Amino acid sequence: FSLSSWKSSVGIDPSQSLTVVEIRKLEEILGIAPFLLDSPCQRYNWPYSPPINGWRSDCSQEIHNLPSLLSNMNCYIDQSCTAVHCCIDVNELGKSLEIGVKIDPCDFRLTVRIEKLSFDVTLYDYEWGSQKVLDLYGVMQISFIIENLYEEKLYLISLNASVNFDARSEPVYNVIMKNNLLPKAVCDWTSDFYIANFSLTDWLERKHYTIVDALPSNILYQLYEETNIGHYFLDNQCSRSNSSWTKGAHYSFSLQGIVRVEYSIEDLYTERYYLVNIRIRFCYESTESQCEEKYTILQNMKLPKQQCDWSSGFSIPGFSLESWYHQHSMAPGSQLQDWMISELLNDLGISSYLHVKQCSRHSSPFYPSNLGWNKGCTNSINLPQIPEPTTCYLDTSCTRVECCADVDFIPYSFNTYLHIDPCKQIITVGTERLHRNISFSDYQWGKQEELWLAGVLHLSFEIDDFSGESKYLVSLNMSICFESNKSCHVSTQILSNTWLTKALCAWDNNYYISNFSLTNWLEKENMSLPLPDYGQLLLFEDTGIAPYLQDNQCGEDILKFKHSIFTNACPLNVSDIELVEIPCHLSALCTGIECCVHSNKLNRDFHTRVLVDPCSYVVTVGIDNFVYNTSITEFSFGEVQQFSLAGIANIELIIYYLEKEHSYLVSKNISICTESQDTCEQNYVILENMMLPILQCSNNDGFIKEDFSLERWRNESGFSSNDSLTSVDVSELFEYIGLSYYLLSTRCNRSSDPYIPSVKGWNSLCINNEDLTNLTGPVSCNLDSICNKISCCVDVENLDRTIEISLSIDHCNSKLTLQLERLSIDVSLVDYKWGTQLEHGLVGVVNTETTIYNLAAENNYMVYMTVLVCLESNDTCAVDEVILDGVKFSKGVCDRSMENEFSLAAWLDEKGLPKSIESLPVWAEVQLKQELNIDKFLKPESCSHTLASSNGQKNTFGLFGIVKLEYILDKDSPETFSLHLDINVCFEPDNKCELEIEIYNETTVNRQHCDQAPGFLNSSFSLNSWLSDKSININSIDDATASDLITELGLSDYLGWSNKCNIYNPPFNGSIDGWSN
Repeated sequence: FSLSSWKSSVGIDPSQSLTVVEIRKLEEILGIAPFLLDSPCQRYNWPYSPPINGWRSDCSQEIHNLPSLLSNMNCYIDQSCTAVHCCIDVNELGKSLEIGVKIDPCDFRLTVRIEKLSFDVTLYDYEWGSQKVLDLYGVMQISFIIENLYEEKLYLISLNASVNFDARSEPVYNVIMKNNLLPKAVCDWTSDFYIANFSLTDWLERKHYTIVDALPSNILYQLYEETNIGHYFLDNQCSRSNSSWTKGAHYSFSLQGIVRVEYSIEDLYTERYYLVNIRIRFCYESTESQCEEKYTILQNMKLPKQQCDWSSGFSIPGFSLESWYHQHSMAPGSQLQDWMISELLNDLGISSYLHVKQCSRHSSPFYPSNLGWNKGCTNSINLPQIPEPTTCYLDTSCTRVECCADVDFIPYSFNTYLHIDPCKQIITVGTERLHRNISFSDYQWGKQEELWLAGVLHLSFEIDDFSGESKYLVSLNMSICFESNKSCHVSTQILSNTWLTKALCAWDNNYYISNFSLTNWLEKENMSLPLPDYGQLLLFEDTGIAPYLQDNQCGEDILKFKHSIFTNACPLNVSDIELVEIPCHLSALCTGIECCVHSNKLNRDFHTRVLVDPCSYVVTVGIDNFVYNTSITEFSFGEVQQFSLAGIANIELIIYYLEKEHSYLVSKNISICTESQDTCEQNYVILENMMLPILQCSNNDGFIKEDFSLERWRNESGFSSNDSLTSVDVSELFEYIGLSYYLLSTRCNRSSDPYIPSVKGWNSLCINNEDLTNLTGPVSCNLDSICNKISCCVDVENLDRTIEISLSIDHCNSKLTLQLERLSIDVSLVDYKWGTQLEHGLVGVVNTETTIYNLAAENNYMVYMTVLVCLESNDTCAVDEVILDGVKFSKGVCDRSMENEFSLAAWLDEKGLPKSIESLPVWAEVQLKQELNIDKFLKPESCSHTLASSNGQKNTFGLFGIVKLEYILDKDSPETFSLHLDINVCFEPDNKCELEIEIYNETTVNRQHCDQAPGFLNSSFSLNSWLSDKSININSIDDATASDLITELGLSDYLGWSNKCNIYNPPFNGSIDGWSN
């Protein structure tokens, strides 16, 4: 056919337009008349107007890169985003023709239309990527190609249309779409009947059949067609008797309301199972209860998960990006358009794992950055420089790293992350939406683990836990690869033996599910108590406690946990432990309590433990495998501590350290709570103000590793004699010898405050510092302005580490405090024998030798101190430095008249004791004395007011405002004194004292007549004999001996220590013949 020839044959000028009648004749001749719409489309009416570049779209998502259309056509994309309609002006026919392509991802149908001519097929019958043509008798043709980017949830479509009136010429296609991406709709798989309110009974009645009849095939096919399920039947039916039948995937949808698959899948993540329920129903009536056949396939079935290969390669074995480029007729490395990016990601099999929104290195949290890092962590962390095209973010927790890496030629940005959560004790590693959760109990510290995403994105990491230093040592590498047999496109070392500091964890974890209620959970899951095995596993997973439960329940340990018995393995005498309702155990350490509590509702044992180890300097609190270790210095003694396993199992704990009694005072409660808005259903008082004795552990026992040798350790660890130890090696060494828990988080620095400026190794703020020792070793020290505290920083040069040591004397509280890094040691000077050597050590490595003399006549202490740092048990120490060689510490002036702000009534109320109590329990008496800070001053045997009265020493003294002697002494005459004396004992501030005893009230007392005759206080005193008794001679008298001599002679009360005369100072200096005139 040729339009021009046809016009000539009927006598129409080929250059003239056709009349309406002539057009009708033409449509009949062409055979297209029956297929034309009764009402032609209108380009300038809805839905085609108003257009932009010929397009109008109701799709909620933006369709990118739509071509500009010719002036004779307008196109429209509807709300589904996968249906395209076009209205094309055909001048020869004097009207517009409408074409359409509709892809229905939910009903799996493809509809292609030219006017009334329509083809409707299932997507199963379309070969993705093949070109198909719909032809309206040669006049109009539609050519299309559709690709299903399944992982991307997109269709890639190219669509062309042509109008032709000359069979002798090839049709000229106009581009409508070219490699455009159409997003798929989200489907509701629970579709209802295709025929609303369908009833099989009614349908059969209309066909004059009943439901019990065997239906002929023609009626069956008609039923399939009208209910719209015939399209979905497999060509070959499955056979229920076929022994080779392999179970396939089950679809979670209703097939036009007739075939209904109902299923639920629960992820028992920790147990590595899926809990699956599957039911199939056949329903022929729209009423829910009218389903005739019901089949339960699986009911609460635990299906084991396969072991995942986290290092798997490309989804297409041997994938090569270079080959992929060649297949698409492009030069390798060329920048890809959007549709090609989607196709590549789909081919790689990673689309479904990618975030909808890409990360951006130029926005939060990656921007701004310096050397590849945006650092939200405020701690001092030495991060390596990250090269382009990667930027990373270290968040405020200091243990979560997130990175964004650009791939320039796609262009696309990929997100990767590693999160170490010390509080939930879980490691999370992920790329985009794919991630692994690894419980601390399942991870082998120091082992390299990997995560591959379809061979493209690769993370490898290695983590070491240095619990003593409260840090993780982390290495993390990231790669992006597009070639099976070539190097990766991006390979970046994110962390390389980098120290990440742990955050402090709140022990009182709340419920994993906010406002959790077991009652509501049971109702939601349609379960009741007692729970079946699968229900128990599901509950543990939902409540977040599954990763922490021990494999073997504590109730199985019948030696340690016997029914309602408190077993005692402590070798020391412990006061009677009251029976409790649950089995508990006092450990051989004497300060460790373990209990096994059984939850009646959950039918599960929980192993609770509280251990205070003063020798290892660690406090351990835990429930099953949910365990925290913390340094004693960071534990809050005297405060109520709450420790919880996801709100279900709970420990309430308060511990006091009773220094004088060398004990811990412990109260411990355990509770099981399954209703967050109600009281706990199980509550147990385990210990209530129980004094647990501390086993003697000496700080002078030496190395934890007996006969330790640094040289031997180096050899066993593979170091040569010339190898220097890195900071990582030193940390491993300190973990090995048990020093880590004692180390301060911030090291001292000899080149910074308070150790500079220094003279002879000292930065002294004390005015009288002429006696300071000349420090020649790797030590710098500081003496404070009050002249009673020193701190020193010691370099351990072969370990590239510093150790901080301090010593202070609190004269008013008669206390010596020695600090070795975190270890703090208090020594009461009330019981100390002056001049004896005190030895203290820190796991054999750091040691001090201290001797103190009391120079009463000078009002000073004289101190000798040596510091040693030893790394060989049988060799000389690396550092052996005399820090103090008879340096005098001045005694401060003590205010003994201070008022008491303590309230006994409030204290009794806080301890739950009645105010009317006549005698305190032993624990309360001990604790009260310690909190009042008077315990060290009390004599072992108390005095008795029933003894015969005797003359006592007159004194002005107050003991922290509790006990006060108040006196007034006046001279009435040369022969008498006037004396007023009261003794008060007060436990309430600004209130009447419990005891107010008036001893003297303006009492006149005769003066004693003193014998002022010459002679010694001890009439037989001899200096030579006194020196001989002390095995010293006149030339070796030091300050301590001189102080003793002055006291022996009775001169100390008469010598002024605050303003001693000095022959070298005014007014005695510059003398001639002994006189300054």
